[in-house]
Amino acid sequence: MATIGLIYLLKLVLVTALASVLIAYVLEPIVAALVRLHVRRSIGAFLVITAAVVLAIGTFYVSYNRALDFTEELPRYTASLRENLGSVRIENRQTSGSGPLRSRAQDPSEANRRAD
Repeated sequence: MATIGLIYLLKLVLVTALASVLIAYVLEPIVAALVRLHVRRSIGAFLVITAAVVLAIGTFYVSYNRALDFTEELPRYTASLRENLGSVRIENRQTSGSGPLRSRAQDPSEANRRAD
Protein backbone atom coordinates (compact mmCIF):
# COMPACT_ATOMS: atom_id res chain seq x y z
CA MET A 1 0.00 0.00 0.00
CA ALA A 2 2.87 2.37 0.80
CA THR A 3 4.38 1.73 -2.64
CA ILE A 4 1.19 2.83 -4.40
CA GLY A 5 1.07 5.98 -2.26
CA LEU A 6 4.70 6.75 -3.06
CA ILE A 7 4.08 6.26 -6.79
CA TYR A 8 1.06 8.56 -6.55
CA LEU A 9 3.10 11.26 -4.84
CA LEU A 10 6.00 10.95 -7.29
CA LYS A 11 3.93 10.61 -10.46
CA LEU A 12 5.20 13.89 -11.94
CA VAL A 13 8.81 12.86 -11.38
CA LEU A 14 8.16 9.38 -12.76
CA VAL A 15 6.37 10.67 -15.86
CA THR A 16 9.20 13.13 -16.52
CA ALA A 17 11.84 10.43 -16.09
CA LEU A 18 10.01 7.95 -18.31
CA ALA A 19 9.43 10.59 -21.00
CA SER A 20 13.11 11.54 -20.98
CA VAL A 21 14.16 7.88 -21.25
CA LEU A 22 11.79 7.44 -24.20
CA ILE A 23 13.14 10.54 -25.94
CA ALA A 24 16.74 9.39 -25.37
CA TYR A 25 15.87 5.94 -26.74
CA VAL A 26 14.30 7.43 -29.88
CA LEU A 27 17.08 9.96 -30.55
CA GLU A 28 20.07 7.72 -29.75
CA PRO A 29 20.32 6.11 -33.22
CA ILE A 30 20.58 9.54 -34.84
CA VAL A 31 23.32 10.62 -32.43
CA ALA A 32 25.15 7.33 -33.02
CA ALA A 33 24.99 7.92 -36.78
CA LEU A 34 26.51 11.36 -36.32
CA VAL A 35 29.29 9.84 -34.17
CA ARG A 36 30.03 7.39 -37.01
CA LEU A 37 30.35 10.45 -39.27
CA HIS A 38 33.08 11.73 -36.91
CA VAL A 39 30.94 14.36 -35.17
CA ARG A 40 31.66 14.65 -31.47
CA ARG A 41 28.92 13.06 -29.37
CA SER A 42 28.16 16.26 -27.44
CA ILE A 43 27.79 18.28 -30.64
CA GLY A 44 25.72 15.53 -32.26
CA ALA A 45 23.42 15.36 -29.24
CA PHE A 46 23.06 19.14 -29.28
CA LEU A 47 22.18 19.12 -32.99
CA VAL A 48 19.66 16.31 -32.62
CA ILE A 49 17.97 17.88 -29.58
CA THR A 50 17.87 21.27 -31.31
CA ALA A 51 16.34 19.71 -34.43
CA ALA A 52 13.77 17.85 -32.32
CA VAL A 53 12.79 21.02 -30.45
CA VAL A 54 12.51 23.00 -33.70
CA LEU A 55 10.38 20.23 -35.19
CA ALA A 56 8.14 20.17 -32.11
CA ILE A 57 7.72 23.95 -32.14
CA GLY A 58 6.99 23.93 -35.87
CA THR A 59 4.41 21.19 -35.45
CA PHE A 60 2.77 23.09 -32.60
CA TYR A 61 2.73 26.33 -34.59
CA VAL A 62 1.13 24.71 -37.65
CA SER A 63 -1.38 22.77 -35.53
CA TYR A 64 -2.29 25.86 -33.53
CA ASN A 65 -2.89 27.92 -36.67
CA ARG A 66 -4.99 25.14 -38.19
CA ALA A 67 -7.05 24.96 -34.99
CA LEU A 68 -7.60 28.73 -35.06
CA ASP A 69 -8.68 28.56 -38.71
CA PHE A 70 -11.07 25.75 -37.86
CA THR A 71 -12.64 27.65 -34.97
CA GLU A 72 -13.12 30.69 -37.22
CA GLU A 73 -14.78 28.56 -39.89
CA LEU A 74 -16.86 26.48 -37.46
CA PRO A 75 -20.02 28.66 -37.68
CA ARG A 76 -19.96 28.36 -41.47
CA TYR A 77 -19.48 24.58 -41.27
CA THR A 78 -22.33 24.33 -38.78
CA ALA A 79 -24.68 26.36 -40.96
CA SER A 80 -23.77 24.26 -44.00
CA LEU A 81 -24.34 21.05 -42.07
CA ARG A 82 -27.73 22.21 -40.82
CA GLU A 83 -28.73 23.25 -44.32
CA ASN A 84 -27.71 19.89 -45.77
CA LEU A 85 -29.51 17.97 -43.03
CA GLY A 86 -32.61 20.09 -43.57
CA SER A 87 -32.64 19.34 -47.28
CA VAL A 88 -32.22 15.62 -46.56
CA ARG A 89 -35.18 15.72 -44.17
CA ILE A 90 -37.31 17.55 -46.74
CA GLU A 91 -36.40 15.03 -49.43
CA ASN A 92 -37.15 12.17 -47.06
CA ARG A 93 -40.59 13.58 -46.21
CA GLN A 94 -41.40 14.08 -49.87
CA THR A 95 -40.41 10.56 -50.87
CA SER A 96 -41.98 8.72 -47.92
CA GLY A 97 -45.17 10.71 -47.56
CA SER A 98 -45.78 11.08 -43.84
CA GLY A 99 -42.18 11.78 -42.88
CA PRO A 100 -40.72 9.11 -40.62
CA LEU A 101 -38.31 11.60 -39.08
CA ARG A 102 -41.15 13.46 -37.37
CA SER A 103 -42.13 12.07 -34.02
CA ARG A 104 -45.71 11.16 -33.30
CA ALA A 105 -45.96 13.89 -30.68
CA GLN A 106 -45.21 16.51 -33.34
CA ASP A 107 -47.65 15.08 -35.87
CA PRO A 108 -50.96 17.01 -35.50
CA SER A 109 -53.05 14.12 -36.89
CA GLU A 110 -51.70 11.82 -34.14
CA ALA A 111 -52.49 14.42 -31.48
CA ASN A 112 -56.11 14.67 -32.76
CA ARG A 113 -56.50 10.87 -32.71
CA ARG A 114 -55.31 10.66 -29.13
CA ALA A 115 -57.73 13.37 -28.04
CA ASP A 116 -60.72 11.38 -29.38
